[in-house]
Amino acid sequence: MSKQIDKGHFEPRGFELSFGFNSAYPPLKLDLDETRRVNIIGKIDRLDTCKNGDREFVRIIDYKSSAKEIDLTSLYGGLQLQLFMYMNAVINADKTGKLEPAAVLYSNFSNKDLDMPGLADGLALSDEDLEKKLLRENKFSGLIVNDKEIMGHLDKDLGAGASSDILKLELKADGSVYESRTTSMYPEEFDTVRTYVMNKSREICQDIYDGKIDISPYRKGTSNACSYCEYKSVCQFDPSMKTNSYRDIEIPLGDKSNKCKPDSGKKAAKKDGLGRYSDIIGVLAKKNKEGGLTSGD
Repeated sequence: MSKQIDKGHFEPRGFELSFGFNSAYPPLKLDLDETRRVNIIGKIDRLDTCKNGDREFVRIIDYKSSAKEIDLTSLYGGLQLQLFMYMNAVINADKTGKLEPAAVLYSNFSNKDLDMPGLADGLALSDEDLEKKLLRENKFSGLIVNDKEIMGHLDKDLGAGASSDILKLELKADGSVYESRTTSMYPEEFDTVRTYVMNKSREICQDIYDGKIDISPYRKGTSNACSYCEYKSVCQFDPSMKTNSYRDIEIPLGDKSNKCKPDSGKKAAKKDGLGRYSDIIGVLAKKNKEGGLTSGD
C-alpha cells in the first residue's frame, strides 16, 4: 500500500469512513415522490484526496479478497452500484463544489506472488526491478477519470509512451491516453454514470416500496443469481416452468441513436465527445433523462 501511495500525489483521508446519520458524511438522499425519501448509508473502505490549487480530487478504493473489475453491464442491471454510490456520498456532501472525482478503484489485498521461471531469474532482478514487477502484478482495477492533470497526480512517474505501474493506464508517445489499454472515462461520462447509479438506486427503492417481490433472478450471460444461492429450496425457482423466468441483464447497444454525448452540460474533452465506453454512456444518458435526473448530483 505504501509503495502505491508513494507513486502518486494522493494521500489517504480516512479508512472505513461512514456516510449516514452522525457519521463522517451525511446519508445519500433519494426522493421517491413528494412524501417518501430514502436515506442510503454505508461505509467507504478508503478515501484518498489530492489538492492542486483550486482543484481537489477524490479517489475511492474498495478492498477485495480476490480480483474484481467494474463491469458496466452489471452496473446497468443494478448489481454493481457500490463504488459510484461511495463517490456520490462524498461529492454530494461537499458544500464548496470544489471536489472532483478522480477514480473508483478495487484493491486486491491478497497480493499476487511473483511468477518467476526459475530462482536465477529472481536473483538477477535488482531491488528496484523487483519492486516494479511486484507493483505491476498488483495494480488497482476500476475506472479512472480521463483528465491529464488527474492522471498525473494518480501516477506522478507516468510519462509519454509508458504504462503505469499501479493502474490500468497507458499513454501514447504523444502523451495522449491509449484508450484500448486504459480503463478510463471523460469527466462528463463519469458524471453520467454517477447520475445513472442514483437513478437506478431510486428505481430499486421504489420497487421495494411498491411491493415488487417477483421471483425473477438475474441472468447475465452464463452466470445467474441462482448459481450459489443458499435459498433455492425456499424460492423454488424453476426456469422450466412458464411462470418462472430470468431477468436478463444486457445493455441495448443495437440502437445507434444511443451513441450520443454524455448528459452533462460541460464540453467534452474529445472533439467528437466519444470515448472507449461511448455506446454504453449513450444508453445511460438516455435512461437518466427518462429517470428525471441529468446531473451527477
